[in-house]
Amino acid sequence: MKKGSSGTSIPLAVNLTKIHCQNEAVYQYHVTFSPNIECRNIRYGMLKEHHPVTGKTTAFDGSILYLPVKLPEVVALKSQRKTDGMEVDMKIQLTKILQPNSDLCISYYNVVLRRAMRLLELKLVGRNFYDPTSAIVLPQYRLQIWPGYSASIRRTDGGLMLLVDVSHKVIRNDSVIDIMQAIYQKSSENFQDDCTKQLVGSIIMTKYNNRTYRIDDIDWDKAPTSYFRMANGREITFCDYYSQAYGITIQDLNQPLLVYRPKQKYGPQGQAMLHCWALLYTKQSATHAKDLVSFMSKVAEPIGMTFQQPAYIELKDDRTQTYVRTLQSYLGSNGSVKLVVCIVTGNRDDLYHAIKKLCCVQSPVSSQVINVRTVSQTVRMRSICQKILLQINCKLGGELWGVDIPLKQLMVIGMDVYHDPVRGKQSVVGFVASMNKAMTKWFSKVAFQMANQEIIDGLKICMVASLKKYYEINHCLPEKIAVYRDGVSDGQLNTVTDYELPQLLKCFEVFSDYHPKMMVIVVQKRISTNLYAKAASGRLEVPPPGTVMDHTVTSREWTDFFLLAHTIRQGCGIPTHYICVYNSLKLSPDHMQRLTFKLCHLYWNWSGTIRVPAPCKYAHKLAFLCGQSLHQEPAALLSELLFYL
Repeated sequence: MKKGSSGTSIPLAVNLTKIHCQNEAVYQYHVTFSPNIECRNIRYGMLKEHHPVTGKTTAFDGSILYLPVKLPEVVALKSQRKTDGMEVDMKIQLTKILQPNSDLCISYYNVVLRRAMRLLELKLVGRNFYDPTSAIVLPQYRLQIWPGYSASIRRTDGGLMLLVDVSHKVIRNDSVIDIMQAIYQKSSENFQDDCTKQLVGSIIMTKYNNRTYRIDDIDWDKAPTSYFRMANGREITFCDYYSQAYGITIQDLNQPLLVYRPKQKYGPQGQAMLHCWALLYTKQSATHAKDLVSFMSKVAEPIGMTFQQPAYIELKDDRTQTYVRTLQSYLGSNGSVKLVVCIVTGNRDDLYHAIKKLCCVQSPVSSQVINVRTVSQTVRMRSICQKILLQINCKLGGELWGVDIPLKQLMVIGMDVYHDPVRGKQSVVGFVASMNKAMTKWFSKVAFQMANQEIIDGLKICMVASLKKYYEINHCLPEKIAVYRDGVSDGQLNTVTDYELPQLLKCFEVFSDYHPKMMVIVVQKRISTNLYAKAASGRLEVPPPGTVMDHTVTSREWTDFFLLAHTIRQGCGIPTHYICVYNSLKLSPDHMQRLTFKLCHLYWNWSGTIRVPAPCKYAHKLAFLCGQSLHQEPAALLSELLFYL
């Protein structure tokens, strides 16, 4: 029940207007350009030329096209880029048929709204629309104020609503060149340093596309005549690029380059850029390597990843030493490498361990090892490449999805232990802690223990390091901590409370006047309890994901529950047993169960829910990699990346 009953009711007015839909359906298409066209305005123009095919009622954001009419499954068209006369192939492919009241249509309605704003000759700056023709000019301050609107369509309990608000944009009349010239006239002695101090951190607007950027740096070694590599791998000067993409002729050929480094966003839009990467393969795998890159480039755009061609490194043979020496040489001479992808033949554990040890310890860089048999399946290649790219996205610091957890300043910790059977059953502790509210950023650390020692000894080091990193990122310590401890049997529960818990609590003494609330839950997978759902016919069926059993068969000594979080396709429903051994956080059973179930949605190697909370799975993967392949702690540079996936 969402509506409250207490208090006094009063009439209100709001800045929302109800929207009524009259169309029967909305058709979503994906539009690709070959060769790729980076300028959105040119994309818009090319699509507009084909209005006899698409119709006049279109909504296009540069990649996704929405129409009220259905076209054939695939439509192939041709256009010509007016700036240089180059012929461009366009492909329009049907991807979805949406109901008018579908949540997925909201993006379509917002595209239509943006189009209506353009018809009113309003300019899009950021997310809002402004009218530069009605600007209020303040000559004494060399400023002008653009009036405009903030408008968006959203779904509410009352249906689709249009939210409109007034917005104003303050624009400075001076260009960056004007400011640089003024600094030079004032003092040419420390010109570059003075420019950097005054301009770095400033927000600028480029008039050719009305987009705003933050100046992160100034590259004095680059000029408009310098070359850069485009997304398709072609090298071009900045002069030629602006001439072809925007029809602009750059006048000052001595000006430096302003550097903008886009920040990664949270949630599904937080995709990483796949650039500065190397692909290693043997001569026998050369064809598969090129096919892999070709498919990856096709799959990257639909999933939101920026893709650039790799550095191709062909090896003379598939010996372990050949891979290792080539990698050492390449990484030693190329400090900007973000990712290494190695195509290997056969199940070569020695080769896999050597590559991971080099990339995780000696020369820290994210790495992906792919068996050539995996990329030989031409029928499933698109699906395989999508999974590889999603995993690479995670390893580079990108984010796939998140969940809404209302608890503020909460840090969730996952712990697991791996016993190394080779080194006298030496134990490796995997420790993973969340660093943000959406649970999409994770800090990891490992500790090594003596043989057969399940209970964690290096706990204090891992916990203190995680708290320090949390403070570094968020500028505050977490007020609430939820610990999920995997791999403890019933007989060891008292040892957890008597030994591990005091270690955790002692960590807080490192920080002055710090007393967070904490919850510790033991996670048990190896149990014999099964859950069954009784159907109306009397048959026993597998319960749906999210089923909880928290009475009758639970422990009398502990607060515990059984949760079936994942989908069962075969066999019976074996839940996971969760035992709360400490709860100063004072979470109710409902909130405890809901938090646990939400965390089971956050494992990015699988598109559905998994059997345990994601931090436990990440801790297991980390401990397994270090115990199986590395046999030592990974480099600290990788501690904020999911390099262990």
